[in-house]
Amino acid sequence: MTSDTFTRPVVAADAARPSTLIRSLPATVHEEAVRNPERTVLTALDRDGQTAEVLTWGELDREARALAADLRAVAAPGDRVLVPAMPDLRFHVAFLACLYSDLVAVPVPPIRPAGLRSAANGKRANRLDRLLAICADAEPVAAVVPGAVVDALAQVAAGEPVLRRMHLIAAEPRDTDNLVDVPGWVDSNEVAFLQYTSGSTAAPRGVVITHGAMLANQRIIAGHLQVTSESTVVSWLPVYHDMGLCAGLLQPLYVRAQAIVMAPETFMVRPERWLRAISGRHDVISPAPDFAYALCAARIEPEVRRELDLSGWRVALSGAEPVRAETMRAFIKAFAVSGLPETAPTAGYGLAESTLFVSGGRADEPLKVGRFDREELAHALASAAGPDAPAAEVVGCGATAAEVEVAVVDPVTFRRCRPGQVGEIWVDSPSNGVGYWGQQESSREIFAAELADEPGRGWLRTGDLGFLEEGELYVTGRLKDVVIIRGANYYPHDFERLVQASDPLLAGGIAAAFGEAGADSVTVVAEVARDVTEAEAQALTVAAARAVAEHLPVATGIVLVPRGRVPRTTSGKVRRGECATHLAQGTLPVLARWPRAAA
Repeated sequence: MTSDTFTRPVVAADAARPSTLIRSLPATVHEEAVRNPERTVLTALDRDGQTAEVLTWGELDREARALAADLRAVAAPGDRVLVPAMPDLRFHVAFLACLYSDLVAVPVPPIRPAGLRSAANGKRANRLDRLLAICADAEPVAAVVPGAVVDALAQVAAGEPVLRRMHLIAAEPRDTDNLVDVPGWVDSNEVAFLQYTSGSTAAPRGVVITHGAMLANQRIIAGHLQVTSESTVVSWLPVYHDMGLCAGLLQPLYVRAQAIVMAPETFMVRPERWLRAISGRHDVISPAPDFAYALCAARIEPEVRRELDLSGWRVALSGAEPVRAETMRAFIKAFAVSGLPETAPTAGYGLAESTLFVSGGRADEPLKVGRFDREELAHALASAAGPDAPAAEVVGCGATAAEVEVAVVDPVTFRRCRPGQVGEIWVDSPSNGVGYWGQQESSREIFAAELADEPGRGWLRTGDLGFLEEGELYVTGRLKDVVIIRGANYYPHDFERLVQASDPLLAGGIAAAFGEAGADSVTVVAEVARDVTEAEAQALTVAAARAVAEHLPVATGIVLVPRGRVPRTTSGKVRRGECATHLAQGTLPVLARWPRAAA
């Protein structure tokens, strides 16, 4: 399927978006390259936090246009090009080169030959399986990869029919005057890139993002968070996911700001590298998922905190996974000594199906945390908790951005929920994708849904649950993850949070909670931070079970496993269904259980 044959899925009375000519992102880059060719736009840091590569606007424009010329030689407009994460700034140049050459970029995780080879028993590596699935779906005609791995990748590709048709193009800079012309204007309905979802509740699918949607989302982000050319964006997020792509590349290019980027591994090994990149800078925008803030608060030593100057960090947005009030409170407390403004930490909501951003807190307002009656929430009602009632803290994800409307909808009747009622979050936004690549039926169901009593208007069904209160969006969980017991709804992250908070040895790991069909109970699989004895592990399960019982009226089993054994997506989201399958099949290395198995 080529981009000119992909049409927006429509329902009766739902017309396709009007096609208009809009100013292209490459035109913005080129204009800045002419005006300020020596001004720095992108800086990559190495694993020690030192500068590894710098690109000025002039260099970025020239390198992207040179690479685009090589891509044009092997691909036609609308063809897909695989763009894996690469060292330093090679991904950033390659993605932009696709936009310069009217090709559709397909961001994917790093392609390392060693990780793609099959095992001795003939079993394929997981990375290879995922890559093959994406390639079979998107049918890329080329891939931009580091020159050092071209030959090794060619050998792997020779054994896989779906990879053989791809031309492998080296990502390194070219010393050439063969540059493509700059596309000043672009059709808003032309496809810019395919964003493959991480697949926490389903197999990854390629969200079709048009140039119009891409630029609309950047406009929305810039306006809502007040990002300007004087801002500095700092990002360690994976560039093949929506938040990393928008924060680390698209937003700074759109507003003509400077970006400082580093590999995710740099942050994971030494979280302080992230904050040192922010330290001392003015008007910093730097988003991350909840676990990153928790990791910084837990692992960065007090003496390092005192060295940091975070007074210029204006927007510390938490998103991509449930935002925990206790995480943000701990982060604010830990880095007050670093000058972190109390208004910097905020929460946002978005998803790849809407390019990225849907709602977010304002940069000059403190984080909003609501205390809601836990029992009422279990019955899909959001009401303030009384002083003595069991309460659930839910972090507000801000108001919806300009141009965006959110509806809270009953997922059964397709009617708007009453005020204070929890329902599925539906989004109408100019940055919504137009569907999943090659999947017309599911695209129609997800991207062109209609309210039962408001026909003729297409909405994006997010699959997330939440509610609105005084214009603030509160997200409570995933529709597919909800565990229903005796008519009450329970959210997996509530169980996971209680287990992780029961002991420091469980706080730093990942947990996955899930129910079982026909059972009135929940199982929580949690990672232990370090090696423990059998007796210690058993004591941890007892403490965790007790912590859950004190807050939730649900029989809960606890299973402890070593660190790193709870399955996650490439973006770090928990694969609860896969975890349940591994547990049932006995393929998880269990350290201890509660209740104990019968002898």
